[in-house]
Amino acid sequence: MMFARVLGVASVVCLSWLLVGCGGNGGGGDGLTLSEQYQAAMAEPNPGTKVIQLVAVARQQEDAGDAGGAEQSLKDAVAAANTITDDPFGKASAFADIAEMQGYCGLRGSARDNIQVARDLQETIENPKNRVAVLCKVSLVYGLYLEKLIAAKAFMDEAKGLVDELQDPVDKVDGLMDLAQTCQHAGNAEQADAMVAAAIEAANAIERPRDRCDVITRVASRLVAMNQQEKAVARFEEAIAATQLIETPESRAFALAEIGLAMGQSGLYDRAEALFEKAGDLAYKEVTDTGLQAEITQTIDRYRGLLQ
Repeated sequence: MMFARVLGVASVVCLSWLLVGCGGNGGGGDGLTLSEQYQAAMAEPNPGTKVIQLVAVARQQEDAGDAGGAEQSLKDAVAAANTITDDPFGKASAFADIAEMQGYCGLRGSARDNIQVARDLQETIENPKNRVAVLCKVSLVYGLYLEKLIAAKAFMDEAKGLVDELQDPVDKVDGLMDLAQTCQHAGNAEQADAMVAAAIEAANAIERPRDRCDVITRVASRLVAMNQQEKAVARFEEAIAATQLIETPESRAFALAEIGLAMGQSGLYDRAEALFEKAGDLAYKEVTDTGLQAEITQTIDRYRGLLQ
């Protein structure tokens, strides 16, 4: 709770994305045992994906009481992260996710070392929105797991300052939601709610209807990840309403399908199917280009497949 109070000192302005290491058991493994999931992760050729999978396995191992297995999975994740090249953001994110999970597993020394790597790497990231994402993770690890409250606040303030300077409204919303999730994980619900409100206001201010629809949908998905289902559903409904302002029927159909996918991924399967049907009906009745009709139908079928 002390960390929450420290973060609360920072003034409310903005937020941005989702913390990979926190929340859930990190994937179900498609029925595979933990040993099989570990072996599959070790065989993954993409180092960034390999880190994500190994961190997820470590979480499940820790929760299952296999502390030694979790520690080894995270050591392997560090080895994979070190092979990431030409992608400062990807590498910094990987080390931050590893450090966060090491903190969760009680490996404070390793968490301290690896969050320092992420901290140094974020200074080389050119895109300020991506820097915000990493700084939020750095702040969380320092405050929640290393109990370095002054450092945690400094990194949060730096992230907030970057979000304040973001000119692109889409980037600003993402940045605000990152800050919101960090505050929630730190136990500061009031600050998180204020930042979510700022993100929603910024999303609703986006002029182009299709962009506004897409961003509101992303906010809704983030709210699901924050276990704020009621607020998420309200945002999804706002996104659906916003599709009425999209000029072309094909663009409206694609937007409805994408909202449907997001709702399905959030567990709202009945609403997702209703939107898929609405998108398909719109394509059939109002889209005159047969090629676009086929593309919309294929997209809907692909999204349905992703939800199976």
